[in-house]
Amino acid sequence: FRVNSTLLTDDFYVKQLRDAGLFNYAHDEALPLYIDQVAGQEKDGRLAALGRAKPHVLAAMRESLPPEWLQLQSEAAIRQMIPYLVGGADSFSVTIDAGSRVQATGEAIKKAAANPEVLDLIFEAVVADQVKGFLDKPEALPFGLKLTDEEVIASLRRILSNEFIAKETALAVDALVPYVSGRTDTFEVRLRV
Repeated sequence: FRVNSTLLTDDFYVKQLRDAGLFNYAHDEALPLYIDQVAGQEKDGRLAALGRAKPHVLAAMRESLPPEWLQLQSEAAIRQMIPYLVGGADSFSVTIDAGSRVQATGEAIKKAAANPEVLDLIFEAVVADQVKGFLDKPEALPFGLKLTDEEVIASLRRILSNEFIAKETALAVDALVPYVSGRTDTFEVRLRV
């Protein structure tokens, strides 16, 4: 009888999650392992850059979805589900308040985008990766112009400085956050080149 009365209460599951330290484990162990697995799928490119940016990604994730917030959302869901599962309620509803984390996520992205190491990785994984091989196509450049990937990447690097990318990213995030959080119906991002 003791087993039934314990296993059938939401407090039991909430306590188990707290005692296990699941929410810190998600940030400290599970997410780093996942990033390592994903990043290990390539030697170059976006996934490899993700691996090199791991400390910054982890910091942004912790700021965006801190363990305390994950715990609060999980416990609220458990407290809704268990009574339903054990027949104490006819229905249940789980609402996850992700909107409350939009501003913090925007700030975390802006902070990461202001980091020169992250900016170098973004440039390498996104911009440089797009250029590689593009110039091999016959229609890539008009009038028979010939440029190497390295020449184009070097030119773009001069134009797209870390300061420029950080500033434009911050402006884009500031435009996007009100839209994602539902405060506006539209958003507009303009690159100031």
